[in-house]
Amino acid sequence: MNLRGILFLCLILISISGIYAEEVPPQNVNSTTSNAVTPNSSSKETATNQTKNTTISSIISASSAVKTQIDTKKEITPTVKVSMENVSSSDYLYLMVKSLSTNPHGFTGTVTYTSKQAATNSQGDKLTGQLVLSEYLKLAQDITSYMDTHGKAPDYMSTSRGKIKYEALIYIYSRVLDFKATQKKLPNFVYMDPINQVKTAPVAETKPVNPAPVTNQSTAKPTATLNDIRSASASLVSFMDKNKKLPGTVMVGGKQLSIDQYLYLLSKGLVQIKNGGTGSIAYGTYNSATNSHGVKLSGNLLQSEVLKLAQQVSTYMDTHGKSPDNIQTSKGAMQYEAIFHVFGRVMSYQNTYKKLPNYVRLDVLSNVVPLKTLNSTKPAENATNPVNNTSVFLKASKNCQVNDPTIIAMANQLTLGVNTTWEKAEAIFNWVRNNLTYSFYYNTKYGAVNTLKNKNGNCVDHSHLLIALTRAAGIESRYAHGTCQFKSGSVYGHVWAELFIDGKWVKADASSSSNNLGVINNWNTANVVMKGVYSELSF
Repeated sequence: MNLRGILFLCLILISISGIYAEEVPPQNVNSTTSNAVTPNSSSKETATNQTKNTTISSIISASSAVKTQIDTKKEITPTVKVSMENVSSSDYLYLMVKSLSTNPHGFTGTVTYTSKQAATNSQGDKLTGQLVLSEYLKLAQDITSYMDTHGKAPDYMSTSRGKIKYEALIYIYSRVLDFKATQKKLPNFVYMDPINQVKTAPVAETKPVNPAPVTNQSTAKPTATLNDIRSASASLVSFMDKNKKLPGTVMVGGKQLSIDQYLYLLSKGLVQIKNGGTGSIAYGTYNSATNSHGVKLSGNLLQSEVLKLAQQVSTYMDTHGKSPDNIQTSKGAMQYEAIFHVFGRVMSYQNTYKKLPNYVRLDVLSNVVPLKTLNSTKPAENATNPVNNTSVFLKASKNCQVNDPTIIAMANQLTLGVNTTWEKAEAIFNWVRNNLTYSFYYNTKYGAVNTLKNKNGNCVDHSHLLIALTRAAGIESRYAHGTCQFKSGSVYGHVWAELFIDGKWVKADASSSSNNLGVINNWNTANVVMKGVYSELSF
């Protein structure tokens, strides 16, 4: 049968934004409980706890970074950048739930708060299901009330579906606010399954311990002065201009530092100049980028964007202990080596003229930094691969616009800081599964680019977007087409993706929230009638 003549119906569980949330108790307001803690001097606010104010818009803006961190690392960070201030994760949980309690559908207003202690014994259950909007808003009010009363984050919140641990609460509400930020509305409901992946932080030690023996060895990090960081920038740029590559080390204030240590100092130095600081900057040891890649850049970056990028790089290196493979700019992905040249030129200009430049040119990079694009190692021979020339599974095809700037930018964003092929594939798969809604129609309607823009589609368009993003990330991907028996018992034509990871093709059906990478739960894989696998889909 001609493929164009086949109608495809994708019967899947509708997924709105992939937001994770907790179940609130039914009806009875008093039925919501948290860990039973008797307030004492260690859990209540102290008399000296300073009152602070934060805008709701800045709370919402911070949610994307928190969500992305947990998406990729499956754990929370100790602090969150809200506006220009670092707040603890427990304080950010309070800010999120308080903002939803104060102005759930709006973006204006201010949250007044005092610092809250973190949970001391986080614990929870493995949960499934979903919550509607009214339920997760009610729960936000309950968490706010608990933290106001006890001065600390709850170890868990008991719901009709079980216990939701502290870290999962942060994950849930960061996704709610991220959806609100991008869609300008709250999600109608939220899924709970993915919260089970969030790691529980170690329980804080409360018993006295014997102090370690005192030694003469200092544990303080080394520092570099801002003047020394400035002075080294001209030498870095000059070396790159002459040799078309990075030096192995950089001399900073008489010390020979690794190139990645200097990138950290460059980034922190630019941020410090922006903030008017003049003090020395502490630094650690950082690994180099593992898969540098980017696109050819042209035009100018304004000073404000360069400083924002410097903040992102230093934060990334603080979090991951390594340099980023690239950073996403308004002009496209800037590869690892190019970051040095841009930041170095800005710092050198500031050292000479005692002010930051209004902008920095990008077109000169093509004459200095050899462009590195995403590529993949040739996969091993695989019996399930019907095409010997696997390069076709990396190329753009009909409705799979791999080279579109928005596709490239999203692929770079989702795989930033992720090293292995599986981790990259999983990060992209989870995003598509969690952020697209399902719409019923036949065959292709939007294609990859418009599916990304609209964030909804049927199984065919889900596959277009997933395959475009994974190919843009250097992962060979193909379409699979078959007749499937779904959990309801109905049999329909269906399309999904397959990704080539570690020498084999892995099924990736992002059209249902019940699926994971390599795991399909919404239809029976044992009795599927395969129609074919393709590098390009004709319908």
